[in-house]
Amino acid sequence: EGQEADPAPLLSIALGILTAILELGEEKRDEDEEEALQSLAPALVRLAEEYYDVEVKEMAGHAVAMIGARRADTVDGEKKAETVGEMLDQVEEDLKSRSPPIRAKAVANLTKLARTAVKANDDMISVVGEEPGDDPRKLVPRDRVLGLILEGLQDEESYVYLGAVAALTALTDCDVNFGLLAMSDVVASRKTDPMMRTKVGEAFGMALRRRSDDHDGFSVEESVVVAMTERLVAGVRSGAEGGAI
Repeated sequence: EGQEADPAPLLSIALGILTAILELGEEKRDEDEEEALQSLAPALVRLAEEYYDVEVKEMAGHAVAMIGARRADTVDGEKKAETVGEMLDQVEEDLKSRSPPIRAKAVANLTKLARTAVKANDDMISVVGEEPGDDPRKLVPRDRVLGLILEGLQDEESYVYLGAVAALTALTDCDVNFGLLAMSDVVASRKTDPMMRTKVGEAFGMALRRRSDDHDGFSVEESVVVAMTERLVAGVRSGAEGGAI
């Protein structure tokens, strides 16, 4: 009694509603409505970067990427992807764009893909609701998805790389052991750009905290925990010997 209620559940509900509005109504609205949506971006960036709750951080990162992407929805001549592979081809092309909104659209699409995917086998992920192997157009190499996400994480625009953090967290939910090992490799390597290591480290921390919050179905194999620990310890030792971590 006398303690303030935790605002995270209410924020999660609000962000869930905002995400649904953005995903279901991607067409342009009138100027006042568009300005209202764009005005949310600074607050969403703060939530994605600073908030203590992992779910809120991830949802805010995805939402701010979708809001940034709305400025790219009027691009002419873009063919709608008919398969997952075609969508990834478009994402790859969009990530090379000089326009930040188009790059934001790419990472938002990666997050949506990862959120609706399941592990099919040791190398592939499949869209939820499809039988793995039933149609190879619905299967994509998880390494390719990871590579595109890591490319998004190198972006200088905050709403683009925060969207990529959300995508990386979602991919880890899809294939937890693969995702955590991939992130530990990036964080532990001295060859990784320091800024990139910081961004991946943020996603890594978010993913680990999700598992510490007792989410059923997100269990990590013991061998993966051991491998992550060994890689991170090796990375710390290498950094210490080289004079920088």
